[in-house]
Amino acid sequence: MDTPEKKIFLHLDEDFSCQYKDIQFPTIQPPYFHSHNGYEILLLLGGELDFFMESGSGKLVRGDLVCVRPHAFHSARPLDPSRYDRIIINIRETAFPSLNSSRTDLSSCFFRVPPAMLNLTHLSGAEIERFTCLARDLQSALSSGEWGSDILSLSLLRLILVMLNQHVAAPSGASPGVMPAFMAELFSYIEAHIQDTLTIEQLAGHVHHNGVYLNRRFKQITGLTLNQYILAKKISRAQSCLQEGLTAGEACEQAGFHDYATFYRAFCREMGVSPKQYQQRLVEEAAASTANVYKNGTI
Repeated sequence: MDTPEKKIFLHLDEDFSCQYKDIQFPTIQPPYFHSHNGYEILLLLGGELDFFMESGSGKLVRGDLVCVRPHAFHSARPLDPSRYDRIIINIRETAFPSLNSSRTDLSSCFFRVPPAMLNLTHLSGAEIERFTCLARDLQSALSSGEWGSDILSLSLLRLILVMLNQHVAAPSGASPGVMPAFMAELFSYIEAHIQDTLTIEQLAGHVHHNGVYLNRRFKQITGLTLNQYILAKKISRAQSCLQEGLTAGEACEQAGFHDYATFYRAFCREMGVSPKQYQQRLVEEAAASTANVYKNGTI
């Protein structure tokens, strides 16, 4: 199995961030399939964009907004090299419980469609204006050292999430024709058989395509080879198991690795920490997020 050379697993070092970007700034997203340890909101303000996920794909235009769940593999490909204006908000997964109340789960907007659908919504002109104003204020508050900016940041983030949950229209789904149908079937098959030993020949036979062609088309869309993606999916499954409290040995088995030494080396290489250290980091990040919210007096 090939060893991925690209940084597929991106770690969010802050509880949340907000970025307004245009074509003059390099994208904060790699052009290949990757995942985050948190939620992502992307609103396209200018240009056109092909957005790819395992669960679907869509051609985005101004006003299209995508909500991405934690650990979901995705990539974005601008179609116009001269125009790519967007707002991206990232929220670390361990920070979200502290944003909620006993009555309101603000993460609901990320789970309003089945996993097999792209969570794509088109905002009206008024919704675009409101979202943009809130996001610009949030970005300003996050970069400010002024008194009260921490509380203001939390308040603005909650306002944005309330807007997405309460006022934004239902998801509209993906536009057709961006990703071939056999690719969607390929993703589903890998997801269902991630514990098995998967070969390119086996996958090619399942989708009735030549193995060389399949790997080439897969890399054109995801930026990864099939073997790189399969390994990344196994690591991602192990992440979920560790987050649920399983031991490293149990995570190794659930992710379909043949032996613990291979799993341990692959996990450390991709995540930068050992499985046990990864679990400890989750605990520490959750505790820090909760402490920050209480300190700011917003609960």
